[in-house]
Amino acid sequence: MREGSIQSRCTIVSHLFSVYRAAFREISIGYSRYMARFGAVRKLLMQMPSDE
Repeated sequence: MREGSIQSRCTIVSHLFSVYRAAFREISIGYSRYMARFGAVRKLLMQMPSDE
């Protein structure tokens, strides 16, 4: 194996890792926002008087 190929592979891996980390952060932010909204809706539904 040549030194250049190893270095380029490391660069590609680090680039993919940074992209993956950014995507993961976006997903986690969206997920927490969605869960907060879902929790608020569920709380409203729980507070509503149920006609039984």
